[in-house]
Amino acid sequence: MFPNMAGWVLRAGRANYSLTLSADYIMICAQKAEKILPVSVVNEAVIEKVEEIEVKSERKVFRKGKLQLKEKVTLELAPLFRSFFGIFGGLQVKK
Repeated sequence: MFPNMAGWVLRAGRANYSLTLSADYIMICAQKAEKILPVSVVNEAVIEKVEEIEVKSERKVFRKGKLQLKEKVTLELAPLFRSFFGIFGGLQVKK
């Protein structure tokens, strides 16, 4: 549902750029972001919300309602489960 992303990022804070140039080398930083959201976490949250709705409104939540809740819960939890991996590298420029 959520794609992995990869690209060039700031090397070390806001003042620096992802590509740093000098007379002798080029410093680069690639970063990969993966959105890892365990299905079990989503399912548990959906079950809790379904039980809450069934108690409050005294009605049964059917498949369509559960699917809508699952989508809503996934969108709510997705930002909390993001992992970042950075790869730094330097290339020496030949003179």
